[in-house]
Amino acid sequence: MKTKFLKMMSLGLVLMVLMTACGTSKTTPTDSAYANQQTPAAEKKDETKPEEKKDETKPVEEQKDTKTDETKPAENTAENYGDRTFQVVMPAGVPTIGLAKMIKESPEVNGAKMAYDSVVATDTLAPKLISGEADFAVVPSNLAIKVYNKGAAYQYAGSTVWGVLYLAAADDSVKDWADLKGKTITLIGRGLTPDLTLRYLLTKNGLTPDTDVTFEYVAGATELAPLFLSGKAGIALLPEPMLTQVLTKKPETKVVFDIQAEWKKATGSEDSYPQTAVLVKKEVAENYPELVKEFLAKLAESIEFANTDPQAVGAYMEELSDNLKAPVVAKAIPNCNLMYKDAAEAKVALEKYYTELMNFGAENIGGKMPDEAFYYQK
Repeated sequence: MKTKFLKMMSLGLVLMVLMTACGTSKTTPTDSAYANQQTPAAEKKDETKPEEKKDETKPVEEQKDTKTDETKPAENTAENYGDRTFQVVMPAGVPTIGLAKMIKESPEVNGAKMAYDSVVATDTLAPKLISGEADFAVVPSNLAIKVYNKGAAYQYAGSTVWGVLYLAAADDSVKDWADLKGKTITLIGRGLTPDLTLRYLLTKNGLTPDTDVTFEYVAGATELAPLFLSGKAGIALLPEPMLTQVLTKKPETKVVFDIQAEWKKATGSEDSYPQTAVLVKKEVAENYPELVKEFLAKLAESIEFANTDPQAVGAYMEELSDNLKAPVVAKAIPNCNLMYKDAAEAKVALEKYYTELMNFGAENIGGKMPDEAFYYQK
């Protein structure tokens, strides 16, 4: 009986030990340690996630900025001209000689289409400016300020021709200014640079225009040479290259005055007068600055080319003109005083010329001197 009781007690103790072991396994130290390790790991992940995002996005932002900086200049220099063709107007003769290389070799400038119009009749120049038809123009310098004072929206960008006028006579009856009294002079451009410059010099040398001397005007320079050669004009104010054309065919012609030298003598100036003005339409200057910059650079190159390779330009001019031959143009170019000076370089000489013309008669420059807005700024 006692033995049986002991066996039952032993079995109960074994069961209690087993039950205690099973209950303890639910809260083992190992499980608690694992749970405690999970929370720091999760917290670490949460802390580093924003840093990883920041690191990933930062290079993208820098790359975007770099790309923007690299493409900015291209956006600034790109100009959209669409189907627009820009009109360039100039008188026939030396102004066209200065542009001959551009006319032949540059149908486009900075990607823009160009159309060049070399006009024979100088009286058609003003309407082209007043109407705004021309985008670029090379015109007599006093016409530039006259149309500006009338409200034409153009700016002066420089000069290309620094005097190209010569007074010629068919015989030796005229040797001095006084000998012109009672004579008739044939010339171009009523009220334009050739006309005003001659009238100014006549007055400075004691003669009264329209009283002591009379004038006959023709539409353009190309008409002068035939009239003089035919004997219909005994005294003429001839520009180059018409003077060389006349001297080639009628070598006995007398060149009485170099108007450029006479201008310097009358004004006490070391410089000749700016016979032409390069004009840029204000709208073009404001909206297409790169085109204007390139146009003026090519114009300067074209002038330089004429001076360094007159034979090539002579050949160009023979193609462009009905009555000019290459050898005549090539021979005339050294006497054409072709030189491009931009607005800043030419301003002093231009204003001196305008001052002289205004003192001679304010109407010669449209009533007033130019303001600063007249001058094109690079």
